[in-house]
Amino acid sequence: MTSRRVTFLAILTLLAGTLALPARAVRDLTFEDRVDAQRAIERVYYHHQIATQRTFEAAVGRDVLERKVRGYLAQSEALERVWRAPIRAEQLDAELARIVRSTRFPERLRELFRALGDDPLLVRECLVRPVLVDRLVRSFLAGDRTIQESPRREADSIFDRLASGRIDPGTAHPRRTIRDLPLGPPSGGTALGDRRPRSVPEEVGRPGPVIESRDAFTVEVPLSRDASVSRVAVYSVPKVDWDEWSMRQPEPSATLAIAIPASSIAALPPLPDAGSPSCVPDDTWS
Repeated sequence: MTSRRVTFLAILTLLAGTLALPARAVRDLTFEDRVDAQRAIERVYYHHQIATQRTFEAAVGRDVLERKVRGYLAQSEALERVWRAPIRAEQLDAELARIVRSTRFPERLRELFRALGDDPLLVRECLVRPVLVDRLVRSFLAGDRTIQESPRREADSIFDRLASGRIDPGTAHPRRTIRDLPLGPPSGGTALGDRRPRSVPEEVGRPGPVIESRDAFTVEVPLSRDASVSRVAVYSVPKVDWDEWSMRQPEPSATLAIAIPASSIAALPPLPDAGSPSCVPDDTWS
């Protein structure tokens, strides 16, 4: 065999290996892969429950696992379809870093990583993604004026009827609760007569403006006030939440196209030691 032929065959072999590399390097996750990962995660959580009587298999059926997987797949689809905010790889990386940095239970998190085979893709997609998409969806949903139009209209209507006297704040109402709010000095005020809850109107019987929070629209009406307490009628109209809104949405796909090149998936970050100062008390991953 001539040296030219040997060289030609070597080049062909190298090219074949190079062309085949992307097919082997690209990874994707099936629905079954995600269910299996969810089972591993739930097994760790269940192991740490106190006074469990049933076996894990009896307590956590496949229907529970599938419902959780479909839930975060639906939230992922909603972010892309409704709010044009698909989850990017760098967002998963940032959320993973936040979880590792803020966890109060590094040993528990280490167990979860091990349960997922210390696989960077499984950890990001099946442990980190559900936390991230749930927070983002609820934030987008709460601030979506179109979705929240109906509860906002109801709150505006309650305000109008209170202001015109068609609703008596002293009588029962399906949206009304009574709260006794301690009075405190506003910033810069020290006189006892100036003390009042910041959001409550000053005039007894007069409704304040509609106040929007993450979860509801509220209208507050002072009913009485003494030196230390203001009794307030609070009319609260809950916002449309994920559970309510998702019931009206199309069934999510059983798959989520990710097709991430394996070479682009960063290794898992190191976990802090138990008791490390980085284990701050605002843990929200579990």
